Amino acid sequence: MNKHLYVVEGKTDISKLKSLGVQYIIQTNGYNISLNTIEFLKLAQKVRGLVFVLDPDGPGKMIQKMLASVLVNFETVVISKSMSIKNNKVGVAEADVNHLKFKLSKYLKEDNLSEEKDTLTLSDLNELGLSGNNSRSNKNLLHVKYFVNDSNTKTILRDLNILKVSKDEIMEIYNGK
Repeated sequence: MNKHLYVVEGKTDISKLKSLGVQYIIQTNGYNISLNTIEFLKLAQKVRGLVFVLDPDGPGKMIQKMLASVLVNFETVVISKSMSIKNNKVGVAEADVNHLKFKLSKYLKEDNLSEEKDTLTLSDLNELGLSGNNSRSNKNLLHVKYFVNDSNTKTILRDLNILKVSKDEIMEIYNGK
């Protein structure tokens, strides 16, 4: 069983989920979600379950509705609005940690039981020419095929591992197969 991919709205939500031990997280950047992110999630849902952990407010509901219209393999975790308010802000990042743990417990347990290993390492990406000064064209090839964010090597590594891409698959892309 593969670990889940958690979909959140922003960077502070990522930090909150990482503090609970979540490994794979993608942010939507609020309701300004890019077509690239949507296409990436479409690929990701083929290899792992998606878990939406969105803010319990109007924009969070809009994001959930929009994503639900284009994705099929997902579950939505609904967190209590009253347990997710801090300093006049409402959101996952503001959620009571025990409430969030409770709401995510099913998924966290499944993730902890998973024996999934990453398919790639930073060393692999170095060997594949995906880091350093001359990596731009290789990164672009992967961006076109997998919609991975091509900004930095660690993000590419995360995205490729989310999609369970292997070294052999990357070599096939390089070889035009």
